[in-house]
Amino acid sequence: MEKMSKCKVCVTGGAGYIGSCLVKKLLEKGYTVHATLRNLGTSLFLISLRLALDLFRASLISNRVEFADDRSKVDFLMSFPGSDTKLVLFEADIYDPNTSVRRVIYTASVVSTSPLMEDGFGFKDFIDETCWTPLNLSYAYSNPNLTEYVISKTLTEEQILSYGTNSDIGELEMVTLPLGVVGGDTFQSYTPLSVALFISSLTNGEFTYQALRFLEELLGKLPIVHIDDVCEAHIFCMEQPSIRGRFLCANSYVSSSEIADYYQKNYPEHHVLERSKERNQVGHHKANLEGFVYKYDTKMILDDCIKCATKNDDRSKVDLLKSFNGADSRLMLFEADIYDPDTFDPAIQGCDFVFHVATPLLHTQGYQFNNTTEATITAAKSIAMSCVQSGTVRRLIYTGTVVSASPLMEDGSGFKDSIDETCWTPLNLSFAYSDSFFRNYAESKTLIEKEILSYGTNANGTDGLEVISLAAGLVGGETLLPYTPSSAVVLISQPTNNEDMYQKLRYLEELLGKVPIVHIDDICEAQSFCMEQPSINGRFLCASCYVSSAEIASYYQQHFPEFHVKQEYLDGPKREIKWGVTKLVEKVFEYKYDKKMILDDCIKCARRHGDLQ
Repeated sequence: MEKMSKCKVCVTGGAGYIGSCLVKKLLEKGYTVHATLRNLGTSLFLISLRLALDLFRASLISNRVEFADDRSKVDFLMSFPGSDTKLVLFEADIYDPNTSVRRVIYTASVVSTSPLMEDGFGFKDFIDETCWTPLNLSYAYSNPNLTEYVISKTLTEEQILSYGTNSDIGELEMVTLPLGVVGGDTFQSYTPLSVALFISSLTNGEFTYQALRFLEELLGKLPIVHIDDVCEAHIFCMEQPSIRGRFLCANSYVSSSEIADYYQKNYPEHHVLERSKERNQVGHHKANLEGFVYKYDTKMILDDCIKCATKNDDRSKVDLLKSFNGADSRLMLFEADIYDPDTFDPAIQGCDFVFHVATPLLHTQGYQFNNTTEATITAAKSIAMSCVQSGTVRRLIYTGTVVSASPLMEDGSGFKDSIDETCWTPLNLSFAYSDSFFRNYAESKTLIEKEILSYGTNANGTDGLEVISLAAGLVGGETLLPYTPSSAVVLISQPTNNEDMYQKLRYLEELLGKVPIVHIDDICEAQSFCMEQPSINGRFLCASCYVSSAEIASYYQQHFPEFHVKQEYLDGPKREIKWGVTKLVEKVFEYKYDKKMILDDCIKCARRHGDLQ
């Protein structure tokens, strides 16, 4: 593969928590970036990074992407998609032999990797890329939005991956990166929802805690990952000579109670709500992104979430992205909207790699789609096809979530012995701590990841495009955003006594057996790793730790005594599911953050944003 710095990379959803961090890292590495935003008028931060950054307006709802420069070409497409509940099939031309796109990297979510058994009777013994969220189940702590999200992410990832096996689409590589809950700091002017999930036990936010518990019940525990690790994982997938498939991205797999315990022990100034419910755990999380090394552990992720939550930055999304070094000459922003999928096309053109990270949590009314699942799956297909037609994109790297890789048995009778990239969340099951939102979320993330991966199987006429899905664990750590990311909030939900976020943490734990967690830095490094490989394809779970919520709570209790961690957080489930995710590590990716680093960074992040004292 030619010198990677000469490649053009398209990043969809560039103004988000993960997207903005990834754009910054790509610029720092010398890449020229095409970034899409739904509304360029609200992205002054990215505009400030103009040097090697081109911005494009794009929407996943539309069937057309307006290019800022039709003459530009991109080699890689990194897509950060939305979520919803229904799979919408549509025809599009992805057979252009002159396409520049070499790889499509779809950013999926671990909600598509639930280790829940297909029958809903327990978790598998592990969570990894083999896990797919059972979409036929009901999940504890779920609601219509969460359920829709799970279905959308799962179906979309499955569809994306299916294109990676299609001999008709040439050499386009399809990669999905199902991300764990992302923690860490942010450049954004608000606290990312994922960070809010980490610290829900500290902030007492009912909504975020419920979401956290939903994830825990869906994933067994919470796969968490630092935002930096998420970005590095994306770049990793892009820089591989060749890479295809699904890769869960999370370096820690912890329970909501573990997170609560960590905050209780390490942040005693915050009161963590007590919990007494016993919870089961998935034994372990398998890291499969061979060669990728996570830099953030659970502590770092959680601490960065705290830092992120304490920061108060009112800069707009565009201002944030444009403030990065090299943005003035190597960052181009584009308006793009999941509900107007063709609007991503201009950003993709001329790029070598595409990171698909864009993902809406809530449904936008007024479009032809009934829900976010329809919109995001349609957008995923449109983005993959744009990669093929670009003539330059070599690899598509999708950042997903481990909720799509549940190790639960298909019949729901329990968990598999381990969790790895072969796990797909059984969508026919009901998950503890789930509600309609969680159910939708798990189904959406699972379906979307499968959809994305389908493009890497040549099943959709995208031969030649490498597709990678990085199913990220729960992401922790610091953030560039002006608020604590929801994933970090989830990781610190125990020390913050955020019931809503704690429920989300428990949901993940119940879905995945335990919680795969990963530092945001490791996620970004994994993304970079996937991009820089000569060739890489498939699904990669991305998480450096696979821990129970009780382990997280215990950590906070021991290391942040200023926070009160409720006993019920410490009494989480004790499962022995093995972490069988090794694909990324086998490719020589090295996680730099362990559980301690991830959780500590979540705390730091929340404190910096004022969410913790």
